[in-house]
Amino acid sequence: MVIFYFLMFRFLRQSPLAKGWAQKIPGKELAIGICFSAGIFIASNASLRSVASIILFVAVTILFSVNCLLIAEAEISIDRDFDSASFFVRNNVSSLPYSLLLAIPTIGGGILLLFGVFPISAISLLFCSVVTLVIAFKRFRPDPLRVQPIADSILLFPWLAVGTWFLCGQV
Repeated sequence: MVIFYFLMFRFLRQSPLAKGWAQKIPGKELAIGICFSAGIFIASNASLRSVASIILFVAVTILFSVNCLLIAEAEISIDRDFDSASFFVRNNVSSLPYSLLLAIPTIGGGILLLFGVFPISAISLLFCSVVTLVIAFKRFRPDPLRVQPIADSILLFPWLAVGTWFLCGQV
């Protein structure tokens, strides 16, 4: 994963392709989402052999990427000076349709829940997607210094709740 992340920014970003359409893709944020999702799948010993696993992987990747984009948007003034790979340094903030992006993990979670596959993950995806969408709307957004802890907490809350539920059930 580290090699993927390094190649994405050292070679692809400086290639002739990066001058055109690749500038419109949030590459850094997507790479972070892929790395987090791959880490989760490796740690849980999951494989991408079933359709449900692929849906879960894509949904989690998009959710983590949107989380990174929310944080990058809140920290745009810092990123202009210190992080030239950030999506919003190169693109207009209004060019990103959060609702469309968050529809992917929401639909993915709904499909998994509908078919009874990975029910805890599906409910967590639905919860995280809806709450992240609420934070994405400007009128509900906290001040820039609080966006990262809130956005990251949204992703942790369902897993803490599930872990607590399992621990209480074991005692």
